[in-house]
Amino acid sequence: MGPKLFLIIVLVSGFVLAGCIAASGSVPARAVVDPEDAMVHNLPVVDPDDYLHLFDYDPQASLDIREKDSRSESGLTIQNLTFASPKGSRVPTTLVIPDGKGPFAGLILMHGMPSTREDFLWLGEMYAKHGMVVVLIDAPFNRPENADRLRAWLLRTGVSLTMRADDADDQVQLIVDLRRAVDLLVARSDVDPDRIAYLGISYGGAMGGLLAGVEDRLKASVLMVGDGGIVTHLTGFDDRDNYYGSPYYMLTEDRQQEWLEAMWPIEPIHFVQRSSPTALLFQNATRDQAVPPFEAARYQQAGSEPKRILWYDSPHFPLPTQSYRNNLRWLQRYVGAGVTRIMPSFRPSAVLIDWFLILWMLLTTGSFGLLAWDLWRGDPLPPGSKLYWLLSSIFYGPLSVAAYTVSQRRPLRSPSPPAEITAPRRALGSTVWAVTANLVGLYIALQVDYYNLPMEREYPILPLLIALLLPWATGMLIHLLAMLISHGDGRFKLSFQRPAHAELISASIAVAGTWPLFVFLANRYFPFGLSLLNPALWSLFLPVIILGTVITYPVNLWMIQRGLVRWGTVVQEDQKAVERRPSLTVVLVIGMLSAILAAGVMLLTVKLLVDVPTKVLLQLLMGKPPA
Repeated sequence: MGPKLFLIIVLVSGFVLAGCIAASGSVPARAVVDPEDAMVHNLPVVDPDDYLHLFDYDPQASLDIREKDSRSESGLTIQNLTFASPKGSRVPTTLVIPDGKGPFAGLILMHGMPSTREDFLWLGEMYAKHGMVVVLIDAPFNRPENADRLRAWLLRTGVSLTMRADDADDQVQLIVDLRRAVDLLVARSDVDPDRIAYLGISYGGAMGGLLAGVEDRLKASVLMVGDGGIVTHLTGFDDRDNYYGSPYYMLTEDRQQEWLEAMWPIEPIHFVQRSSPTALLFQNATRDQAVPPFEAARYQQAGSEPKRILWYDSPHFPLPTQSYRNNLRWLQRYVGAGVTRIMPSFRPSAVLIDWFLILWMLLTTGSFGLLAWDLWRGDPLPPGSKLYWLLSSIFYGPLSVAAYTVSQRRPLRSPSPPAEITAPRRALGSTVWAVTANLVGLYIALQVDYYNLPMEREYPILPLLIALLLPWATGMLIHLLAMLISHGDGRFKLSFQRPAHAELISASIAVAGTWPLFVFLANRYFPFGLSLLNPALWSLFLPVIILGTVITYPVNLWMIQRGLVRWGTVVQEDQKAVERRPSLTVVLVIGMLSAILAAGVMLLTVKLLVDVPTKVLLQLLMGKPPA
């Protein structure tokens, strides 16, 4: 299964709700054990100011942008192009542009070694969905004109180097080309030139320190699993017998000296100390074998202020999803359109949306309090039904007060409820309860999926089945809980009845109607997921709740009119409803058909996102490689 497909399925079936891997600013104990015999300690001290001229270029020269192709998908425009390098040749580039009006923030995303920009396009799309124009370029070692001279070392050792002075030329060209990428962003009318950042991974994380030291237009730079540079990476005390460290030790002493004299003066660790005022975020892994923690710590210590350091209990790559949420929140401080308190977003409307979410959160809290006060002061409802309304207020916010008033409250506390609370009004209460219970099930499904159940990676269809079945299961369990709370109160049994087959129909229709919208919003606006405690989650569920209510209401009305569901009346069942009640066989058939409809809608949604043939999709979901 391709990484993009797996990522989309995870987003669809397991929208990440909580980061279970904590990030810490403290340095792991073993990170400070820096061997004194490391070669870099014996190399001469370098003053980076003496070498800044190597990265000069003519900023007035034309970029000579040549677009190759362009496509639109998931609210983004993806353009492949090239621009002229001041060091010769052309720079293969991809631009990822979010839909909507700018100006957006700009982000330069740099890949690792021996990767290409295409390997990290999926990540560029994630950041673009948060409102950033993302530019990715190929490093010189992955450009067509250099393929032949780099192939030998790549095949032998896995590193894209010549182990000659040419490597220094390539590194200088990369930094100059990255500076031209800044020019490309600045020249765009939809990018705010004062909100440009850099994010590099592994090799890109190392080169980011060098770029930050020579390019003063960057407001912030995220350096993920990076070290001090190529020399540091290949000459460590543990590199002599290391597969990725072997190229240096394959050289003769003369060749080693020649290579060091070319590479050491432009080692990123010298330049990262002059990054200020660019803010630096270091993100490293405690179980990193490619970048030992002590080398990462040395790089971090060299970085200038302001800086922040985060460690993760993780191997080299990929870092946990929480790391991307962390750097999004950190980047918001430096290249955001304004101060946001709830959800990082780099769109101009971010602050307005943030204030709306805060207002909605306050209204939701107020609605919960208002309902709790009204129920406590003597509304003649069984305890279990009071639980329904308090739970629904968490999801519906102020809409729950309106639904409660319409479906539950009798004008002037009329003593004649059958004449006041009609079937359409009762159906609204039933619908609100059903959608609430279904969302509780969806929450549980998402949380369970985050912890990767056994066989889930082998059979990705399991999360989809969980997301289909749990809304129905929680509907029944919460109903049983309400019944338990109301034990001894005969009014509950007379007033509220939701048998399993009726709940299956209601839950299936709710899932079929809301799943596409849920997936669309999650995939477009929250690609890195949200914490369960993040109020921005309600901005995702609010339209889903409204749509779910509209779609599920006719089903609940039909079930109430036919006696399948009893809701909100203490009188005996309506005789007409009893006479119109379909047989259990018919109800079960309808329930199974509605479940099949829900499953089909879920699969169709995934297919539209992944855009692969149905046969291939089913093979992937079942854990089988495509034929």
